[in-house]
Amino acid sequence: MLIEDDKLLNDLQTEMMTESGIRVISLLDPSEQISIMKREKDNLDLVISGILQPEIDGLEMLKRVKGIDEIKHIPWIVSTNLCQESIAEEAYKLGAVDYLPLSKLSADEWLARVLKFLERSQSKT
Repeated sequence: MLIEDDKLLNDLQTEMMTESGIRVISLLDPSEQISIMKREKDNLDLVISGILQPEIDGLEMLKRVKGIDEIKHIPWIVSTNLCQESIAEEAYKLGAVDYLPLSKLSADEWLARVLKFLERSQSKT
C-alpha cells in the first residue's frame, strides 16, 4: 500500500513498483487507509507512507495503525521529502521499519530499498 498525496510522486512510485512486479494499492488521501488495511490485511506486505498528508500526517496514522491489533503487524516505511533526523527517530520509535528521505535518494535507490525490504520480509516467511 502506498499513501502519498502528491499525485505526480504517487503515480511515479506506483508505476515503478508495478513495473517491478509489486501489486500496489495506491491512495492519495489517507482517510480510508485504516478500513482498506483491515479489509486487505492478509494481502498487504508493506505500507509506504508520506508524512505531510491531508487531514492526518503519516506519523499520526502510523501511531494509530500500530494501536490496532488486526493490522499492527503490517510493516511500515516512511517516505518523505522532510529530511530531519527527529522525524526519522520518531518514525522508528512508532514502529516504522525504514525511513526513506526522498531528497537524498534517487528514484532507483528508493525502489531498491523497497525491493530489498520485501525480499528480506518474504525470505523470513
